[in-house]
Amino acid sequence: MGTYNYYKMFGCFNRKFKISETEAPPDVKGTFSRYVDKGSSMMTIDQFHKFLVEYQHEEGVSLDDVERIMHEVHQRRHHLNLPMTRPPHSGFALEEFFYFLFQDDLNPPIRTEVHHDMTAPLQHYFIYTGHNSYLTGNQLSSDCSEIPIIRALQRGVRGIELDLWPNSAKDNIHVLHGRTLTTPVLLKNCLKSIKEHAFVTSPYPVIITLEDHLTPFLQAKAAEMVIKIFGDMLYYPEKGYLEEFPSPDELKHRIILSTKPPKEYLSAKEETTSPLGKDSSDEEFLGKDTSEYDFYDKYANDELDDDDDYYTLSQKSGQFSGPEYKRLVAGKPVRGFHLSLDLETDEKVGRLTLSEQFAKEAASNENDPDPVRLTQKSTMRAFPKGTRVSSSKDYPSAKSRDRETTSIQGKDSSDEDLFEKDAPGDTPDQDFYDKCYMLTDYRYPVGCQCDHDEVDAEYDSDSNSQRSGQLAVPEYKRLVAMRGENQIRRRSLSLNPETVEHDSLGLSDQVLEEDGTGSVRFTQKSTMRVFPKGTRIASPKENPSAEHKDRERISPLGKDSSDGHFSDKDTPRDKPDDDLTDKIDNDEVNDDDYDSDTQSQKSYQSGPPEYKRLIAIHAGKPKSGLKQSLNPLTDKVGRLSLSEQLLEKAAADHGTDVIRFTQKNILRVFPKGTRFTSSNFEPLTAWMHGAQMVAFNMQGYGKFLWLMHGMFRSNGGCGYVKKPKFLLTSGPQGEVFDIKTPMPVTNILKVNVYLGDGWRLDFSHTHFDSYSPPDFYTKMYIVGVPADMVKKRTKIIEDDWGPIWDQEFEFPLTVPELALLRIEVREHDMSEKDDFGGQTCLPVSELRPGFRAVPLYDKKGEKLRSVRLLMRFHFV
Repeated sequence: MGTYNYYKMFGCFNRKFKISETEAPPDVKGTFSRYVDKGSSMMTIDQFHKFLVEYQHEEGVSLDDVERIMHEVHQRRHHLNLPMTRPPHSGFALEEFFYFLFQDDLNPPIRTEVHHDMTAPLQHYFIYTGHNSYLTGNQLSSDCSEIPIIRALQRGVRGIELDLWPNSAKDNIHVLHGRTLTTPVLLKNCLKSIKEHAFVTSPYPVIITLEDHLTPFLQAKAAEMVIKIFGDMLYYPEKGYLEEFPSPDELKHRIILSTKPPKEYLSAKEETTSPLGKDSSDEEFLGKDTSEYDFYDKYANDELDDDDDYYTLSQKSGQFSGPEYKRLVAGKPVRGFHLSLDLETDEKVGRLTLSEQFAKEAASNENDPDPVRLTQKSTMRAFPKGTRVSSSKDYPSAKSRDRETTSIQGKDSSDEDLFEKDAPGDTPDQDFYDKCYMLTDYRYPVGCQCDHDEVDAEYDSDSNSQRSGQLAVPEYKRLVAMRGENQIRRRSLSLNPETVEHDSLGLSDQVLEEDGTGSVRFTQKSTMRVFPKGTRIASPKENPSAEHKDRERISPLGKDSSDGHFSDKDTPRDKPDDDLTDKIDNDEVNDDDYDSDTQSQKSYQSGPPEYKRLIAIHAGKPKSGLKQSLNPLTDKVGRLSLSEQLLEKAAADHGTDVIRFTQKNILRVFPKGTRFTSSNFEPLTAWMHGAQMVAFNMQGYGKFLWLMHGMFRSNGGCGYVKKPKFLLTSGPQGEVFDIKTPMPVTNILKVNVYLGDGWRLDFSHTHFDSYSPPDFYTKMYIVGVPADMVKKRTKIIEDDWGPIWDQEFEFPLTVPELALLRIEVREHDMSEKDDFGGQTCLPVSELRPGFRAVPLYDKKGEKLRSVRLLMRFHFV
């Protein structure tokens, strides 16, 4: 061995090793001998059947099943292709018996069929749930696509999350992680992919969690898409809300929408609330209302953690973290530019932040206090102006003008005018600035919720053409002979020919009918264009009569109420109206059917109630205090969303209240917003408190995602796992399961790790070590309630592609129903980090006793083709 190590050290040659077939361990040989006749080397069909029933505890296995298994083993081992016939002297030799034990499809460690009771209400199940299901990678800059959604559904995920945002033109719906660099995907594509792949792996319902940032106009459009694409697959309650949840069995092959119900008849002003104000979509849980944010908004805020921008939280959470955060803040010239440079007005030291324009002004103005004197006592930071989209350098000697510091939506030292000059020698005249400022008002109205960079990209292909496009718009304006306007102002003012500043006015036929006299006076001076109102989905050719007009105004999507769409008397409990589905010809609403200006969107304020009717599971966040939000309502059920941080606080302070809440309602837990790399959190705390929907980033990987995969291998991988009884019921005094209460050991799990094989087939011979076979060992973890957490490992088997450990371990368990057995194989490395050799995670409550073949998976959760372990499980 010393000589070998010498040559290995200096790399003189690559040693070749003979690979022999793995032999059965002693326990397998002993068990085989126990079930065969003395002096016989063959196990008959009856003896093999007895082994499966007594030793493997197989329930309901018949002689026909045994014969089928034995035939399959003969076929595989001897590479035969024979018909299913029973040979006169059929049976198993030891090698064939061992071969059977090592086939994970014939002898799996857990059951592969659905075996839980599926007739209980939805809140009685853990539900396989994804987070930001459309992302291909990280949370900030990856692509949005329907492909991750398809992969998740194929894995058995039953909860899909889509973030809905208006596109730049606000006439279509994008799915993307809002206000990040993620590239969008159309909502239509996502919905079609869900329809096509929802039930490929599991027949049980798919819950689509919508993070809705849409206007009423686009909510109506989303409702049309959903109805058109899903049709009869869509489930929604007749009353508009659920008094109790149906069962997974009742909802087979159904699609369910879950989101915060939109506020009805929301005005356009309320809909365009400033991003730094309270978002109109932030509903109180199950319809409660509150006028201010409370202590818990730091944790519960979906705008940061789940679906929106990252600066919203800082304002809301300031009530909690502000005093601490304030101590870390430097500063900027908020007291006025001149006062900020005056050292005599402040005895403290700190940091002053100036844009390049302010810095230039301070340096060039003789009347200002000297910035050099300020830097003798404090620190000054200068940053580039906000228009340097191409990362161009600033020229400190150049002098800026006051108008250059005008912000698009207000003055902000970090967000300068988007359209100021870029470099010396490229100095537009005053007219250019004035025109560009008009352009900014046109393209970015106050309160705009869209992504400005995305809008710019729609207009121009690169940063240079972006600037040139700004010059082109005023030229375009000069080409317009008649300046048009829609009814964006008060109707009486728009129709007054003495006050208008436009040459033509666009009116819908509905407005024209209501204001016929005023419109006639207007046409004596200017031109009027009349277009069909945007709610004409079916494109009627005649003007509506008076009796139809009122019905059309209150119809959810502008459809006549005589169509029967969602009328109380005609609407079925669980499917959209067939007539409406037939009348919607297109997957998306035709853009020409809608007027895209503000007034048109106001006319769609009847949209949200229609959209609201499609929401089966109403969602919300804790806005009036965590404990109050955890009080179950008596007349309806819904879903509450908590961030991982707030869940931890709720578990620590109100653990039993959380469990009581989940006995009737659904609790969804999502990752904190700072998990930019799509990492995940530890899910056991959520499961121990009954949380049904633990939303995970399925596109990532890691130990916590392995636990998620392991939990939902239960119940045949159908995506629904029945919760333990102690999480579903209360005691005679209303007491519920309390994780903090010490509990006795109820079971001892004995695990034998015999051997492993298959690495030589799935990995190259130099993958683990360039000069010798690998040195494998196995680590095992029990993950569950704190009292059950433990880690153990086998010895290291050196220089062997087929390691034989043959070791037994015991794991005492207090709550086996919530325990997971995590297994990981590593290759020992003396000089570097041990190499990964495969992993799996198995629910302890689902383990089948006896000898079992345990397949291993790669880091991303994909099954390795050949690698598996032979193990034995036994409960005492």
